[in-house]
Amino acid sequence: VFVTGGIWRSIYFLGFSTGYYYLTRYLKASLANKILEKKALEHILREKEAELELLNIRNAYLQAQINPHFLNSALNFIYGSARKSEPAISDCIFLLSKITRYATSPDHSGSRGLLTEEISQVQDLIKLWKILKNNMIYIDFNHDQASTTVEFIPLILLTLTENIFKHGNLRIPEQPASISLQLYGTLLSIETDNLIAQKQKEERISHGLNNISERLTYAYGEAATVRFYRTEQAHFRVLITVDLAKHLKRQFLPD
Repeated sequence: VFVTGGIWRSIYFLGFSTGYYYLTRYLKASLANKILEKKALEHILREKEAELELLNIRNAYLQAQINPHFLNSALNFIYGSARKSEPAISDCIFLLSKITRYATSPDHSGSRGLLTEEISQVQDLIKLWKILKNNMIYIDFNHDQASTTVEFIPLILLTLTENIFKHGNLRIPEQPASISLQLYGTLLSIETDNLIAQKQKEERISHGLNNISERLTYAYGEAATVRFYRTEQAHFRVLITVDLAKHLKRQFLPD
């Protein structure tokens, strides 16, 4: 009887320990799944909130409650009317129409888009300003082929370019403004440099950049870094990096 009781106790403890082992494994797996689900939900929420913020940015970008379809139709009409008599004006209207169409298109309502599209808009914006200033502005825009395939939040490059035109002195050939977009492995780098116009205050220059910084931090977290400063030579520089691999890991792995 003693032996039989010992066997049963052994079986009991063995069963208890086995059950406890599988219970702890189940709880750990369940906790891990909940963490992953929470991360997935947080990611979806960030995407939705980013889409809403994008709509607000578009409104600020246009600074008018004008129906985009009406605006594009009007610009196309003026372009057609001026093409023969005023080619320079028609070119301006054509470029402005392209930029406006990009900023208001439903195709860009998502939180990400290929950089090649915005690169094209930056090139058009530079052409537009050169026409308006009789080619008496000096700005270099360089990018590598790899960066064109990156999916990125929109209107960052355009805002940086507008900031240069708004606050920079681009009339000195020896000190041209510059915009550089490069992809080093999985590290996206955006750099701008321009001579500051004499009447500009640094607080005004920084206003639009604070918005950029907030958007990048919101979209990429610690994977993004933003620096902007004034040099002793009265230049203003912006340095932005986004570690795309780190951002991807942040999206799908628990903290």
